[in-house]
Amino acid sequence: MSPLHRLPERLPPLVVARGGAETDEFRRQHDDLVAAVTGRSPEVRELVVSHRNHFDITFDLDDPATALGGAVHRRLGLTAA
Repeated sequence: MSPLHRLPERLPPLVVARGGAETDEFRRQHDDLVAAVTGRSPEVRELVVSHRNHFDITFDLDDPATALGGAVHRRLGLTAA
């Protein structure tokens, strides 16, 4: 089920984020994904949100004042770069 096994040859610009409060296994999976998409995407923005984990990191998506929300909003053209 991992996206690592189904990556297309070319990808759009990406934001790849993980929480800073993750286990070693989640950190490893994040690093593996970043390594796999680098070179397939013209831009890979990697973020580590120190106070989040994989359950609550999505809470930042709708807030452009957060690092993750700001990166996603900019990628979608919703805020100034």
